[in-house]
Amino acid sequence: MFCDNSYLIEREDAIIIQVSEGRDSIDFSVLNAVSKYSFIIPRDYELADLCLDKFSFC
Repeated sequence: MFCDNSYLIEREDAIIIQVSEGRDSIDFSVLNAVSKYSFIIPRDYELADLCLDKFSFC
């Protein structure tokens, strides 16, 4: 789970990755962490599109 420094999330059943605040900082962190075999559930179309484009071979 990714979140920025403005939130404090503590869960025992998940790995929390905190990134610095900023416009699209979480999106770029997810994009850097995603691999070809990752399963993501984005909340917006832009992040989904970026992740699909990263591994598009067309």
